[in-house]
Amino acid sequence: MGSEQLRLGASWRSSAATDHFIGFLDDVRVWSTARSASEIAAGMNDAYSSAASDPDLLAWYNLDAYNGGTLVDETGSHDGAWGFSDSWFQTVDFCVP
Repeated sequence: MGSEQLRLGASWRSSAATDHFIGFLDDVRVWSTARSASEIAAGMNDAYSSAASDPDLLAWYNLDAYNGGTLVDETGSHDGAWGFSDSWFQTVDFCVP
């Protein structure tokens, strides 16, 4: 994924997090190729049984469980760290139209 840091839920300006996301994040996936709208729609409610199921998947952060300070990449390549988290909610069922 390169040497840049990936930030989820906020921008980073100078030495502070800004532009905070208001809402919920569930699974976050980073792909090596651009995804079409139909590919995103087709996969947005799928729980992957194996992160290795798609060779274009670079990182997959399954945010269903908090396990201390480590943000686990299910592909095994890009673990990260939790930071600046105000709240943690267990998985809830969302109404999907």
